[in-house]
Amino acid sequence: MLKVICEAPNRRAALIEWTRELTPMDVQDLEFPTDTITGRVQLAFREANGRSVSAWSASDGTLRFLAMTEDAVVRPVVDLPNAGRLRGSQGLGRLHTSGWMEDAILFDTGGEAGDGA
Repeated sequence: MLKVICEAPNRRAALIEWTRELTPMDVQDLEFPTDTITGRVQLAFREANGRSVSAWSASDGTLRFLAMTEDAVVRPVVDLPNAGRLRGSQGLGRLHTSGWMEDAILFDTGGEAGDGA
């Protein structure tokens, strides 16, 4: 799904910016190499120094955040309650670790905790 999201240049740029805010890496691009043995598409981060870092090396929190981007594409984060103000005052990393994004999506869609919404 991330590869599909990244086909739109504006979404790719937003995802790269969010990833850079969330991690200590200086992510400049996302790459999607295909494993030659399994044929599966994988994720790698291209850093400013040109180094490619496999997503296997990313933290659980970063991977969890990237997994949540599907919800963000279906319902853009900027449309969530107070997203702009909170992102400016709290920072993306703090919002992510606090679970704000999941809660905002859950409550905005009318779901209840534990119902898989």
